[in-house]
Amino acid sequence: MKLMFFIFSILLFTFVSSCSSDEGVFLKGNECYAECEYWQVCDYEDNICVLNEEGFCNFNNDCESGYLCDEYLHICLEKLDCFDCKEWETCDDRGVCILKEERCYLSYNCDESNNEFCNLDTHKCEDLDDICDLDCMSWEECIINDDNEKACIIRPSLQWLKLDIFGLKGYSLFSPFDFGIYAYNSKENTLINYYTKDQDVSKIGKLDLNTKIQAEKSLVLLNNQTINGFCDNRVKSCQLVSFNKMKNKFMILSLDSSSLLYIDDRNVTEKVSINNEFPLDIYKPKAYFNNNGDTLFLYDNKYDYSMKAHLYSFSDSDLKWKLISNMLPNIEANCLVSDNMNLYSFGGKLNSEPTSNNELKVLKINYKQEDLEYDYLTAPEILKERLNPSCAYDEKRNLIFVYGGSKLVDEKDELNNIYYNDLWSFNPLSGEWKLILKNIETGSYLPLDEDGNRIYDADIDKPNFGKNQGKMIYDKIRDRLIIIGEIPYEKGVQVYTIKL
Repeated sequence: MKLMFFIFSILLFTFVSSCSSDEGVFLKGNECYAECEYWQVCDYEDNICVLNEEGFCNFNNDCESGYLCDEYLHICLEKLDCFDCKEWETCDDRGVCILKEERCYLSYNCDESNNEFCNLDTHKCEDLDDICDLDCMSWEECIINDDNEKACIIRPSLQWLKLDIFGLKGYSLFSPFDFGIYAYNSKENTLINYYTKDQDVSKIGKLDLNTKIQAEKSLVLLNNQTINGFCDNRVKSCQLVSFNKMKNKFMILSLDSSSLLYIDDRNVTEKVSINNEFPLDIYKPKAYFNNNGDTLFLYDNKYDYSMKAHLYSFSDSDLKWKLISNMLPNIEANCLVSDNMNLYSFGGKLNSEPTSNNELKVLKINYKQEDLEYDYLTAPEILKERLNPSCAYDEKRNLIFVYGGSKLVDEKDELNNIYYNDLWSFNPLSGEWKLILKNIETGSYLPLDEDGNRIYDADIDKPNFGKNQGKMIYDKIRDRLIIIGEIPYEKGVQVYTIKL
């Protein structure tokens, strides 16, 4: 403001005094014919405009040391130091960041009449026709190929990242109650990855994915409650764990007793009675909790393969087990996931032989209908005959991700088996499959022993589970996938993430 007042005063002074005689008579048109600027005065003798040396300048040498002449204001300003010029800027003689040649701040710096715009990533003027504007997924980038065709390709930086957690404890998912032992609190970025019991003291393994520190925490029971009879046979009955978003608590179900535990972030625990008993005639069920973590689905295949599988549900809204169907295909080694409308089963096999090739693809179960219906969906050829894949539902994009799995041909010599680490997306509305990460060789094999056994030895840097099954979770807050599982040979349980 002071500068503008100063300039205005100079202009007013110049208008009144420039090119005038000592008597104050204007000489323009008589003795002084020059048209002078506000920073100039009239040389009456030669009728030309010259620099007004009282505070004005025309060139840098008109100023004192350390000052520069501003070419617009024609006043001496202290020289600045360029300290924050962007890549598309350069530092001028005044120490001011100015735009480089052939660069732009916004599209008005470009020739908009010729369909040019300013690319704010590069700050260069570009032709709209040369811009790749396809609606690609977040893990893709848009390119224009040599034939001038636009396409979405997987970005090269997309890869799994191993979390380096020293001495991580946990249990393999290759167990009777697969796929339910891990529960994740996205808000706190905390994972429960095991439950254990020492006499009458229950503990949980909590893994903080921010600090990558795992700690075993003792549960603090309310109202002098005890946990006698709760998960006494933990390998069989304590792998049904979820994070209940509605209550903001972890929830552990026991099949040994008619009760469950709610555990808050301070490990304060409440034991709650269930209103009916769980049916005990179960074999190798697959468990899946819905996105809110308050409803469990249990898909129970039967040891007698002439029988049909049962589908159960449990909701903490009424604390009851419910039989949804007893007429489903008898599938094991599959994974379960729901899009909040239907339940989906991926992979698995229909009989007890590990070498069976049933070409089982995708089972869609409409469990909300009064008369339950199911149907088989198609999948890419390479996804046939997979056992123990991992799957997770992304409610943000309405996509289901399916990872890995195995094709078992030989139980003794694992060189004859195929262990996958590819990642796919499935759109439950359109039925469209897309390959995100290709399958790659990431492991070797131990020498064949005298009994004909050859063991797969996986690379620990990537999620390669061999015969084991991983647990995959979608983290909505950080828009990433988390996968947990046991890495062969004897490399323990590991945790990996991939940013979408």
